[in-house]
Amino acid sequence: MSTTVLFIINPISGKRAGLKAKSIIEKKIDSNLFSYKIEETQYGGHGTEIAESNKNNFDIIVAIGGDGTINEVAKGLAGCSNVKMGIVPTGSGNGLARHLNIPLKMDEAIEAIFSDKCTAIDTCFINNNFFINVAGSGFDAFVAYLFNSGSGRGLFNYVKITVKEFFRYKPLVYTITSDTESVQKTALSVSFANSSQFGNNAYIAPKANISDGLIDLVIVNKFPIWKTPFLAVSLFNKTLYKSKHIETLQAKQFTIDCNGKNYVHYDGESLELDFPLTVKVSDNKLMVIC
Repeated sequence: MSTTVLFIINPISGKRAGLKAKSIIEKKIDSNLFSYKIEETQYGGHGTEIAESNKNNFDIIVAIGGDGTINEVAKGLAGCSNVKMGIVPTGSGNGLARHLNIPLKMDEAIEAIFSDKCTAIDTCFINNNFFINVAGSGFDAFVAYLFNSGSGRGLFNYVKITVKEFFRYKPLVYTITSDTESVQKTALSVSFANSSQFGNNAYIAPKANISDGLIDLVIVNKFPIWKTPFLAVSLFNKTLYKSKHIETLQAKQFTIDCNGKNYVHYDGESLELDFPLTVKVSDNKLMVIC
């Protein structure tokens, strides 16, 4: 009996990603071992709907797209132990795929789907918003909001916005509470890491374990402007946690309150949420091919 596979494609993620993916699937898949179907998302949230309605009909469901598409499909499959999720990253950051060592080349990522390597990863919520990679509040969330609101994409545009806004942004006062402690910090940002990185190999929490049932909450405290280049380098070489301006807390759940306007990002999406925030690890695991 053949293994059944559903490919969920975001046709607008990446340049001609949908057409390219279909061509590679036809070439790579062994029809003697696998039978497959392809569906394309048509609007925001459609990936979740497709995944939920098909999770009992397929052995493997594959998300082909950026962080948003992967988030949607994962949301529809979380807690379902009878189906494996595959990831073919076509976005600009691809943080989760990089953390799980999933190939970034489409043909290699599709080929990897047919392997038998699978792991159970944690899924999380920030208030009622599902995420599996990294969420956060503060400066990085504000930058994400501006980035997503603009027309430009890619690492260059993201860095340009970051540099421009850094000198104008005022740190906020956060009250952070877990089941074991409560701290108050004046911080540039507070990140909630399930995996180790934002994307593009920017490691906000290099030691994060995506399967340990804990969130790594990373506080970036206010620091002198002249240290910016050094912290930027440490973000990309996995040593950010060594800085005295960085603090990391671990817990299954956090409550965060703040004195300012709250921009929030999660898995590449950005929005405004009212404080307090509740960030927690769900009981629902996700089986991912990696």
